[in-house]
Order: sequence, then structure tokens, then C-alpha cells
Amino acid sequence: MSPGANRWRPRRAGIINLYEYANQVFDFAGGRLLLRGHNTSGKTKALELLLPFCLDGDIRPTKLDPFASGAKDMRWNLVGCIDREQRDGYVWLEFERLDEAGATRRLTAGIGMHANRGLPKVTRWYFVARERSVGGDLQLLRGDNPIGKAELAAALGDDGEVLDSPRDYRARLNDLLFGFSGEEQYQTMLRLMLDLRRPHLSKTLDPDGVAEQLSAGLPEIDDGLMRRLAGGLEQLETLERGLARLRDVRERVRRFHQRTYSAYVRAVVRERADDLRRAQTTVESAAEQLRATRVTLESERERAERASAERDVAEAEVERLSAEERALTSSAAWSSVAEVEALRGQAAAQRNAATATRAARVLQQRLISGRKTSTPPTTTPLRAQTKIALFQSASPKH
Repeated sequence: MSPGANRWRPRRAGIINLYEYANQVFDFAGGRLLLRGHNTSGKTKALELLLPFCLDGDIRPTKLDPFASGAKDMRWNLVGCIDREQRDGYVWLEFERLDEAGATRRLTAGIGMHANRGLPKVTRWYFVARERSVGGDLQLLRGDNPIGKAELAAALGDDGEVLDSPRDYRARLNDLLFGFSGEEQYQTMLRLMLDLRRPHLSKTLDPDGVAEQLSAGLPEIDDGLMRRLAGGLEQLETLERGLARLRDVRERVRRFHQRTYSAYVRAVVRERADDLRRAQTTVESAAEQLRATRVTLESERERAERASAERDVAEAEVERLSAEERALTSSAAWSSVAEVEALRGQAAAQRNAATATRAARVLQQRLISGRKTSTPPTTTPLRAQTKIALFQSASPKH
């Protein structure tokens, strides 16, 4: 069988030392079992001893017999059908599923019974085994005889538990297998199984009764859950009204955006784009000017360096010439040169004075000659005297 991911399914079932069964194992396929055979072959008896008895533990004849006749009880299945004074027997069901990690999990539930021909009561004990398989790592037979309650508890150890009452047994199975909210839902499941187990079900099936059984099997609705649900519905209405308002606001915003705001945004974006382009142009122009200025600055720096070098050379040359001048002026030869220059100046002054004297004499003679001819007596001597004075002023003084 391939068990479902999180669902327990029957894998095997068994009857040990009950009725005419010595040790019978039934294998399920996909959680299902088909019993076929001629009349009186034991099909009904197997169903009577396994389901729902293995999940219930109630040995009342009306619940055991599919026909609900009450003719044969569990004591008859142990010691009434054979010639023995006492007898032990077991019925068991093995379930299987896959956990979240994909590992196979097994759970075996069963009922052990003991009957004595001289006593009317059937003693029962119940067990649940985890990760144990009957016939494999859990043996319910010692030779041909079933083991007792104490030996079963020792065989289970920490992998299972032995229970004393059918109520505790049903509660444990509910916790491990079904997860109903309470005993009533579990009993509803058992009643439904009894109804579905009746012979000739198709002839006697009551759809309304089945629907009632299925409805009764549903868990009760929690009052707190209903209150939360009502509050949730009210909150849902509030949310729907809020959602309608939000949709209306969204539609208004959409219309405003399409009719007005989008044009405004485009204009603003266009204006800012123009500003950005102008700023970009200005930045590029400033960058170009900066590059040209840097080139000019570098050229002027080179010229300044060259001028500084030339200045240093000129200063050195001036220093050298000054030193030569100082050496020359302090030498004896320079004194002779100074005397020659002084004499040359005196000679030039004398030449100038002689020239001026000659010119004055010539002018005086011309004046005298002119006076004798046509020049008025009052004006000519004055002009002559003026020119003579000019020449004399031009003459160097000694």
C-alpha cells in the first residue's frame, strides 16, 4: 500500500484464535479490503470481528452482528463455537501513513480477549503499538497459543501501551488516528460504520438517515468562532464600504491626473529640462574656458619661468659688469681718461665760444653796414643789440 501524505490508512488486519480463525491476516490495497466467497465462508464473521469492533471494543451482540440479531455474542466466538473450556484471542488493525519528511509511520491497534466456559464474562484488554508490525517485531502468539496481557505489555515496552477500558481505548485512537473534537463525534463515526455494514444495504439504505448521520458526525460549531465570524462579516462590510470609497477616490485621482496634472507635470518637466540643458551648456562652456585658461596659465607659467631665468642671467651679467665698472673706475687708467674727457670738454667749450664770438662780430659788422644804408636809425641798433645779446648768452662761460 502507498499511504497518503498525512492520512492514516488501513494496511493490514488480523484475527487470532477467534471463531474458526487460527491466525488470519487480511491485506488492504490503498486502504480498501474486498471480501469475496460463497455463503457461510466467513465473510460476515470477519467483518463482525474487525470493523467497527477493532475501533470500538464494545462486545454487545447488537453491535457485533451485522444483522443486529443478538443471537451470538463474543463469548460464543471464543468458547461457544468449539469444544474448549477457555480460550484467548486477538483482533488487530495496522495503519500506515507518510510523515512530512516522507518516512513511513505505522500504528497498530488491537483487542485481546479471554473467555471461560464456566464464566459469563469476557475479559478484555486493549493495546496500541507504535512502529510495530504484528507477525514481525510484535508476536501475539507463543507457539500456537496467544500471549496474555502481562506478556503483551512486556513485549510492547516503550513502543506502546496497554489499556483497560474501551473508553480509554477509543480516546487514544481518536487522539492518534482521527482527531475528532470529542467522544460524541467518534461514536457518530462508529454508528455510521454500523449502518454501512448492514447486509443488502442498497435495499434498505435510507438517504435521509445517512445524511442525518453525516451531519451528526460533523463537529459542533464553536460559539466563539461564530462570534468571530459575525464580527468578521461586519468588518468585511466596513472594508467593502472603505474599498468603494477608495475606488471612487482612485477614479477621481485618475481623471484629475489625465485631465490636469499630467499636462502640468509635462510642462514642469519640459521647463526643468530646458533649465537643465542651459545649465549643461553653461557647464560645458565654463569647462571649455577652464581648459583654455589652464592652457594659457601653463603657457604664462612657462614664460614666467623663462623670464625668471633670463632675469637671473641679466642680473648675473649686471653684477659682472658692475664689478668690472668698479674695477675700471678704481684703476689708474680711469683717472687719465677722466682728465682727457675734461680737457675735451674745455676744448669744445672754447671752440663754441670762438664760434659765437666770430658770429657776433660778423653780425655786428652787418649791422653796422646796414645802418649806413636803409635801416631806420631807431630800430636797427636795437635789433642788432638783441642778436648780439643772444649770441653772447649762447656762449659758454669759463
